[in-house]
Amino acid sequence: MTPKNTILFFIIFTVIVGGGVWFLVGSKSDSGQNFTENLPPARDPNTKNKSIGSFFSNFFSLNLFPSTTDFFPLPEINTPIGGQSPNSNENISPETNSAFSSFKGKIRLGYDRSTYYGYGDKDAADQEYLSIQTESGITEKIRLTGLTLKSAITGVKVEIGRGVYLYFSGTINSPQDIYLGPGETAYIVTGRSPLGVSLRVNKCLGYLAKNQNFTPYLYSDCPAVRNEPLPKAPNNLNDKCLDYIENFPTCTTFTTGELELSPECNNFLIEKTTYSYCVQAHKNDKGFYQANWRIYLSRDETLWKSKRETIELLDQNGKLIDSVSY
Repeated sequence: MTPKNTILFFIIFTVIVGGGVWFLVGSKSDSGQNFTENLPPARDPNTKNKSIGSFFSNFFSLNLFPSTTDFFPLPEINTPIGGQSPNSNENISPETNSAFSSFKGKIRLGYDRSTYYGYGDKDAADQEYLSIQTESGITEKIRLTGLTLKSAITGVKVEIGRGVYLYFSGTINSPQDIYLGPGETAYIVTGRSPLGVSLRVNKCLGYLAKNQNFTPYLYSDCPAVRNEPLPKAPNNLNDKCLDYIENFPTCTTFTTGELELSPECNNFLIEKTTYSYCVQAHKNDKGFYQANWRIYLSRDETLWKSKRETIELLDQNGKLIDSVSY
């Protein structure tokens, strides 16, 4: 090839290549956009190139080819609501979906098998009762109000209501939620209360139990009248009166009076042997309250079968605490 032909070939080649480059660049700049707007975005150093054209962008400053993800989209990662991955190792509490209550193992349900009454018997509701006892090792008080007793056989169920912490006679008593502390017991009687309310047992209730029927039997250790303070001397409490006071039985109300005793002696006994006086004088004594409640469901008929029965104790959320079968 002659020098002349070589120069001609170089000029033609330059025109062709230059024209091609001008066509590609000029076709995009003719739209009125700034050339810099066509530059690809800065690459994240932590990610891979998302298009083949970006490989040439440093040279041509162009993104000539479509992204490979347009043809081969990346698979989606299914993340549940809340943002936790299906493969998350987050611990889940074993009690989250448990049918058992958090009170399980802290309370025991019992039934008095010595008394057999059929379901729905009349005139026997006052004799039918269950017991709920807390474990002595617990460190909290457990609220009984709102717990439910349910027969798994008949489906009958009843909710435990409120009671009176300190019962006062001759006045309106305001009930409150019932709590059991460590090692305490509640007797759940189907019938109606002889005092009109559920109540915690105290050591003065023996005065009222003399004229009322409690089931189970109400044991109460009333303070002895002989230990009550005597009138200041001088007084008319002679030896005969003092002997009478010394031997007067506990939990007994003196109402009739004795002719052989002086009026002052009779008045002393009448004043000091009542439930009201006992409560006022001893309500702050250590051991005044006993470790049990009498809770009444106020039903006129028995609730539980006499045999082939299963009774469940459920918490306020309907979860099982304990059950008894017989």
